[in-house]
Amino acid sequence: MKKTPKKSTSTILPIKPVQQQDGYSCGLRAMQAFYWYFFGQKKGISDDMKAKLNASLIERLGVEHSLPYFPGRKTVESMFRLNGGGGTWPHDLMSVLHQDGFEMGTFTDFDELLPSMRESLGMGLPSFILRNNFIHWVLISGIEKNSLWITDSMYEKPYRESFGEFSENMNCAILVTGYSECTRKGEYKYSEATALCLEMAGKTLGI
Repeated sequence: MKKTPKKSTSTILPIKPVQQQDGYSCGLRAMQAFYWYFFGQKKGISDDMKAKLNASLIERLGVEHSLPYFPGRKTVESMFRLNGGGGTWPHDLMSVLHQDGFEMGTFTDFDELLPSMRESLGMGLPSFILRNNFIHWVLISGIEKNSLWITDSMYEKPYRESFGEFSENMNCAILVTGYSECTRKGEYKYSEATALCLEMAGKTLGI
């Protein structure tokens, strides 16, 4: 009798880090790493396309601003002397993914995230993770039996981390679940992102 081969529990996507040279562009670099992989995996991605995507991501993610996008943001930042370099808010990251045709789900609990993350990785889609006390975005680019592969803009290569270590440092996950070739210009995901931030705050404060 032939034995049925065991289904593989490992999925590792070839997403290379795009390294950051400052203290606030981790969200941008995570998005670049994902887009270079996703849009380049079939036909490759030219330097010209990278440059256009990069300019679009910088503008829409607002990495040089202290606040997420809203009409009149520059005026408010000037009024309160907010000098930029605030990094990427969940509001802007979720909005850009949505505008570019991606579907997503949000999680603050690792055990709830895990089965959905396995499924998405199997479809070639990573998760964006906010960690280290809300200050650093990384990508989950792979999963093995009891560990995850992390694509991190602070490192040259992806590295592996155990489930336990990872769950201790996770604040929230934005899980990419699907893609359709459409654009949704001018559409934002602010209510969902605000709900996610409130959930993170409540969990941190034990509310």
